[in-house]
Amino acid sequence: MTNLSDVAQKGLGQMAAGITKRQTRKILAYYSIAFNLLFIKREQTMTTDYRLIIKPTNIADLEHFFQFQLDDEAIYLAAFTPKDPADKKAYIDKISNALSKPTTTMRTIFVNDNIVGSVAKFDMEGEAHITYWIDKAYWGKGVTTQAFKEFLIIETTRPIFGSAAFDNFASQRVMEKCGFEKIGTDKGFANARNAEIEEFIYKLI
Repeated sequence: MTNLSDVAQKGLGQMAAGITKRQTRKILAYYSIAFNLLFIKREQTMTTDYRLIIKPTNIADLEHFFQFQLDDEAIYLAAFTPKDPADKKAYIDKISNALSKPTTTMRTIFVNDNIVGSVAKFDMEGEAHITYWIDKAYWGKGVTTQAFKEFLIIETTRPIFGSAAFDNFASQRVMEKCGFEKIGTDKGFANARNAEIEEFIYKLI
């Protein structure tokens, strides 16, 4: 599979060689779309011969989450990531702090007793937001959608908001399958893209 981070670096090199920023964006968008289509095709042929449960997150689970978020493709698609995803202390401190807040609900996702990701609700400026991260080995298997649905039974705060980069079609599909509706767009600087990009905003009521 094409490494999107490598593509991004290639795109920057092409810019230096005289290709315009618009052309570079087209190159990156092409690979992002191709990657998402591959995900969707895999999702369409998925099986559900697994047992999924979600449990309250423990501090020890963060070691697994940290490793999952080091994947280059996952970082690229998430887009709005820390400047240095490899800074383990910063990651553990940030999530530990979030877990200590009474407004945070976080669950660890298990598939056949293996930790495969997390899903969480957190508050930002008085609004509830949902976020998740899944081990890439479990993409396209329906795991995220099932985990979302189970989490939204436990977490009853409404409205609850979600967001995804404009080209992260897989995350958009998950939210739509779970009843979220697209309500608008926003722009922000995405560390993973080293550029300002558009993100889609979703809401569940």
